[in-house]
Amino acid sequence: MKLLVTGGSGFIGTNLIEYMAARGHEIANIDIAKPVVESQAAYFQPCDILDGPALQAAFHRFQPEAVVHLAARADISHKGPVEPYYASITGGTQNVLDAAKSTPSVARVIITSTQYVCQPGHKAAGLDDYNPHTVYGEAKAQMEKLTKAANLDCIWTIIRPVIIWGPWQTFYRDTLFRAMEKGYYFHPSGRSAVLGFGYIKNFVRQIDKLLQAESALVNQKTLYLGDGLFPLIEWMNGYCQELTGHKVRYLPRKLIRGMALFGDLFEKVTGRQFIMYSFRYRNMTDDYIVPLEATLQLLGQPEISMQQGIKETVAWARKHPGK
Repeated sequence: MKLLVTGGSGFIGTNLIEYMAARGHEIANIDIAKPVVESQAAYFQPCDILDGPALQAAFHRFQPEAVVHLAARADISHKGPVEPYYASITGGTQNVLDAAKSTPSVARVIITSTQYVCQPGHKAAGLDDYNPHTVYGEAKAQMEKLTKAANLDCIWTIIRPVIIWGPWQTFYRDTLFRAMEKGYYFHPSGRSAVLGFGYIKNFVRQIDKLLQAESALVNQKTLYLGDGLFPLIEWMNGYCQELTGHKVRYLPRKLIRGMALFGDLFEKVTGRQFIMYSFRYRNMTDDYIVPLEATLQLLGQPEISMQQGIKETVAWARKHPGK
């Protein structure tokens, strides 16, 4: 197929393009940043999705059959209003939807949202019941509403990724991995939080399967994507073992909670982040349960195990250590 990917130079996009190109698809990467993989330069078409006319021109030139919309500001820490900080999520998505509607060749569209459209622990009455977690989640909820109101003439699906990880995800490489290697990482004692995780190579396979699925199974659907729900400590121990040869060390939960409260005060006074703060602490201790069962039933179980994914990711990080 002819596949147009917005944000194809990012973490997910880089892996998706690698996967789809290996299967012979014709690809256009619409992004403001150059690809991080030199071999993907041929797919790059520089374009800002906030520039509606330029985006429509790119769609009309390429005439895609399928669109995977990934482009978005990925920083989840913003605490101000949605606009203009997350304009790429709101206005940018509207431009993508408009460009898809005006391009007759487009038969399928996948819009990438987030599990953050609902707070951890929120008992959603349905997939239209929003209770955003962070301003980023609020922006993504607005994006979902724009998609549902767009009246697209093609098959469209909204996906809500859980924690997606793997090669080309530089944030964990530059923070968590280095902390573990230097012996700085400690995990809160007590019961482990349970979260949704998805290894990137399994995730892009899920996207590919969605693009091939029967219309009735995916059209106008909203699906959480990932490998399943796992104790956070299982993921942390896997990385620590691979990086250092031993499992993670613990500190009393109350002590880390106290550090988080100090970190909140430190940020308020100095404007800078401390190593621990309440948002990070909650991410380490609170469950984030989302309904992945329907997705796994539709798309199948993950092909690559967590442990194998960790080995591949650490090997990538050692080959690409960053600055």
